[in-house]
Amino acid sequence: MRTRRVIALVIAAMLVVPGITLLAGGAALGVADLRARDTGGYVATTPSDLQTSTPALVTPALAVIVDANTPQWVLDRLATDVRLTVSGQPGTAVFVGVARTNEVDAYLAGVAHDEITTRSGEATYHRVPGTSSTTPAPSAPADQTFWAAQAVGAGTVPLDWKVASGSWTVVVMNADGSPGVAAVVTPSVRSDALGPLALTLLATGLVLTLLAVLALVLAFRRPQTLSTPTGSGTGPPATPVLTR
Repeated sequence: MRTRRVIALVIAAMLVVPGITLLAGGAALGVADLRARDTGGYVATTPSDLQTSTPALVTPALAVIVDANTPQWVLDRLATDVRLTVSGQPGTAVFVGVARTNEVDAYLAGVAHDEITTRSGEATYHRVPGTSSTTPAPSAPADQTFWAAQAVGAGTVPLDWKVASGSWTVVVMNADGSPGVAAVVTPSVRSDALGPLALTLLATGLVLTLLAVLALVLAFRRPQTLSTPTGSGTGPPATPVLTR
């Protein structure tokens, strides 16, 4: 009995931890999908205050892999739109663009720039040095033709990009390509898959949690004992006598 209870406790613990985690994640995603959307249907994340003394801020390569055999209806269901809202320095026009990583690498070749990474929710930077001690200013980014999506302007600038297969890099610069970039970037996402994903997480978490509860109930349920009725006498039961 004791061994069975220990095994049941271990099984319940293995089920309840991911179950509660999935329930919490599904609930948070569902609330965000229902309540945090703006008028355009985007769900915004935490803004990041970014700055560099170089001419450009770039993200690491964002790899998006889509199987060529994936049915079109699945691609339509999983289609994701990204909006980057960028607020530059007062009086300075800011540029934000998304392009294939190899195109960005070629554009910034020899130009010092900072690559943005995130650790513990805070932005950190990896400096990619230039080829000379004096940082050359690249040509104006808006003049380039390789951008998949771009936006430029003073004040707050929104960029909308439909996620596609490939390796992509996001670039934030001053519109004239000059060094010293400072901007607040707020990523937002819009996808029809958020609602179904939230429901899937909730359902899976609920099943795991119920299985954990069931394991505990079965482990601590007292076994039933069968009882046989006893007669008033102590002798053997009487044998019926047949008469004609």
